[in-house]
Amino acid sequence: MTQLQIEPWQQPKQKQVNHFYKTHNQNVSCHKLDNIFTVQDNKKPSELSPIVAAVFIRNLTTDKGELHLLRSLFVAPEYRNNKLASQLLRYVLQNTTTNLTTICEPALLPLYLSVGFNICEAPEQSQYLTKFIQQGKVVLTKYVN
Repeated sequence: MTQLQIEPWQQPKQKQVNHFYKTHNQNVSCHKLDNIFTVQDNKKPSELSPIVAAVFIRNLTTDKGELHLLRSLFVAPEYRNNKLASQLLRYVLQNTTTNLTTICEPALLPLYLSVGFNICEAPEQSQYLTKFIQQGKVVLTKYVN
């Protein structure tokens, strides 16, 4: 049986996370200053348990102030349909002390709404986020209590 472990990724191992994204043809990369969260399969035989899902938070400065952007949630295809994405998002939200903004495809809207994100009709960081809205993406926010 698969044993999965969700945890913050220890820096400076972002190269392994970037390799995970590239292996799955994701045109994204994280940086050493990003807060990275991964899911690893501890039952796979290898020296390092393989990453099966990842997401990261990038802190940006915009014309309207700081923006903590949740980026690039991805679950390997063979691990999908097991609620792994929602488990990973809930873990991130429980271990984050800042408000988060994310940009998602409309098809992923139910996932983000189910973990407490809300649609942001008029994003405060409009210059940065407007281009994504124009591309048909949805901007969501999650306010930390």
